[in-house]
Amino acid sequence: RLLFGALQLAPEEIRHQGAGQFLGRVMETVAVERLALAGGFRALLALIQLGAAAVILAIGAGGWLHALLLVVWTGFTVGLSLTDLHVGRAWTDAFRTMTNDLVERMVGHRTRLAQEDRRRWHAGEDQLLDTYILLSQKLNRVETQLDALIPRGWMVLGMVSVLGVFFLPVGWRNADTAANIAISLGGVLMAYQALVSITIGLQSVVDARLAWTQVEPLFYAAERVKDERVDPMGIGRRLMQQVGQETGRPQVSARELAFRYDGHNRYVLRDCTFQIVSGERWLLTGPSGSGKSTLAALLAGLRRPESGTLLLGGLDCDTIGVAEWRRRVVVVPQFHENHLFTGTLGFNLLMGCEWPASAAALAEAETICRELGLGDLLTRMPAGMQQMVG
Repeated sequence: RLLFGALQLAPEEIRHQGAGQFLGRVMETVAVERLALAGGFRALLALIQLGAAAVILAIGAGGWLHALLLVVWTGFTVGLSLTDLHVGRAWTDAFRTMTNDLVERMVGHRTRLAQEDRRRWHAGEDQLLDTYILLSQKLNRVETQLDALIPRGWMVLGMVSVLGVFFLPVGWRNADTAANIAISLGGVLMAYQALVSITIGLQSVVDARLAWTQVEPLFYAAERVKDERVDPMGIGRRLMQQVGQETGRPQVSARELAFRYDGHNRYVLRDCTFQIVSGERWLLTGPSGSGKSTLAALLAGLRRPESGTLLLGGLDCDTIGVAEWRRRVVVVPQFHENHLFTGTLGFNLLMGCEWPASAAALAEAETICRELGLGDLLTRMPAGMQQMVG
């Protein structure tokens, strides 16, 4: 499910993340199930044991006051666990930032050696380390209080409360017989054992909750249904063949297109109307963020407009199918959205076609590269189109 969800993520959801953050997210997926199951069951059993201890204390010499004292102490434990969650979230963010920074520096090590001033190689590292150390100290204090103060503090408080029974008014306590005193002592010891277990369980639950923040987007992304209709009968392709590409005929028609990204109120495109006739070449100009790349993504079928009409050869995307639309309209992404996979140069160039590629396809790709002025680069590559890149 998580792998399927990762494939459903939109580019803008992960564009700002680096390799280190991806690595951290993968590592957290392993921890969620283990921590949630182990810590969750332990905390649940400890809560049941605490409830039984409260009943025993209510029956003992201290009566309902002893039970109320345990409830208050349990509330204090939960509050301290919430503090642990808050501090742990900040510590985890700092840890992931350091991991991402380390991985990015390792990946770009050669570039840094060649281009970055030696005096700035470690700029920013001290600040990250200082922040991490301060948060680690704060987290250690909170976890020490959970591990030591909660169970041992209850033991001291419970024993003092048992001794204090003799000073309570008669109407506020049960009979101070030896049996009731023994019951109260048993309730205190039982609550102590439960608090030892619940502190360990709550820490596992907190860790699982922190790990879940990384897994959650992948988990819920798996529920998305992409609107990509399959055309197994090839109806869309036959329709497009009938339409043809006559010169002077509008190939792309847009009318009142509107688009905005999820979670944003501002429209990137609005009331966009135009026609592209066969044989025309268009040049879009505008400042950064004006919607040029977004319009190209709409034309290529990578995104769906929020409203308006977009036609290819007089047919909409639902009629001819997404696969045929994307086969007819091709987009070349910008450099920051174009990724190299670990493989040969030929594989990266022809991954949109059938693979393994034929000799004719590889020859055509090499010809295009040389026409684009990349002949010297190919000549310097020992294996040519079979050179490993990425």
